[in-house]
Amino acid sequence: EQCKESYGAIRAFGSLGWVVGSYIVSNIVSKIGYRYIGFFYSTIVVMICVVCHFIDDAVKIDKTKIQLSDVKLLFDNKKYVVLILILFCTFMMQNSLDYVIIDKLNILNATAKQVGYYWMTIGLVELPLMFMGNRIAKKLGYSNMLLFAVAIYGIRFVLYGFSNSVTSVILISLMQSMSFPIVQIASKHLIDHETPQQLKSSGQLI
Repeated sequence: EQCKESYGAIRAFGSLGWVVGSYIVSNIVSKIGYRYIGFFYSTIVVMICVVCHFIDDAVKIDKTKIQLSDVKLLFDNKKYVVLILILFCTFMMQNSLDYVIIDKLNILNATAKQVGYYWMTIGLVELPLMFMGNRIAKKLGYSNMLLFAVAIYGIRFVLYGFSNSVTSVILISLMQSMSFPIVQIASKHLIDHETPQQLKSSGQLI
């Protein structure tokens, strides 16, 4: 329960790592090229593996064994199915944006540093709502917040289409603060609300 309530703050460290990584990688590429990127990531992976070795695994509250027939219960819940379809489309749009924006920056002849600044920017602006998003969503409602975030994604796509400079792309990316963190937090809580206790993990996985 504590992890659920603190999910945004925990996820914020992922955004912070994204910011730091974007800065380091863009500088490595600008100064010595792409040759050492593999070495950099390999070093990070080894460090993560060492740290994970000393972290205790999560303790399951409900240790009931799950059968395939139990998972079917999730799909008997129409609200859960509709939610999954909405989130599927939302995350597909979000991931498409990540790929499309690189093509856009390439068309605008962005340098490796400028691309790094773009990723740094979206990581930084995510932080406030990662920390405060849960409080705001409790007041306004997770469904309302999710709809708002989806609308922001649509507006971003339109604005990126009309942008004609790297600077304008980076400025438009400030809207990441009102989309990605909200989707992350709202989706977790909405799915949790629609799944029974023994199927919490399976509900999130799907």
